[in-house]
Amino acid sequence: MQNDKARRAMYAKVEIARTQLPGMEDDDVFREWLADHFYGRRSRKDLSFQELKRLVDLLARLGARYTSKKSNHSRERPYVRPDFIEIPKDDPNAPTKRMICAIWRKLGYAMTGLETRVDRQTGISTILALHDRRELAAILTDLRRREKSFEKRAASECTA
Repeated sequence: MQNDKARRAMYAKVEIARTQLPGMEDDDVFREWLADHFYGRRSRKDLSFQELKRLVDLLARLGARYTSKKSNHSRERPYVRPDFIEIPKDDPNAPTKRMICAIWRKLGYAMTGLETRVDRQTGISTILALHDRRELAAILTDLRRREKSFEKRAASECTA
């Protein structure tokens, strides 16, 4: 029952994205796109739940925005748990994003805090949807500076 509810929610997000993305509202175009990205599957119903989540993420990368009816400020954050963010392998900026996540975690911050930081700094709700290399580099540079300061403090506490 819970899985059916979650699948229906994913289907709804796909439909929202299709209305927002140019060309996707046409069924034939959408099915061709789906077949190209999901090993020949032409229907979202043929996808596993994990693949549906990946589909929603791919549509978000193309520019789809998912907002809650409850609040205009809440945003969908796919693949986010308080302690973990899964960076897809096919993301061209995956190494940089993984490095940002690793340093963030090393500094002892909660991963949801990283999403908040990215949103405030860039206006994009999640690091998964951030594709601007300059903005990623700016975040990484700041975190490296914080990491050095963190390591200096840790070293001085060990010698004291």
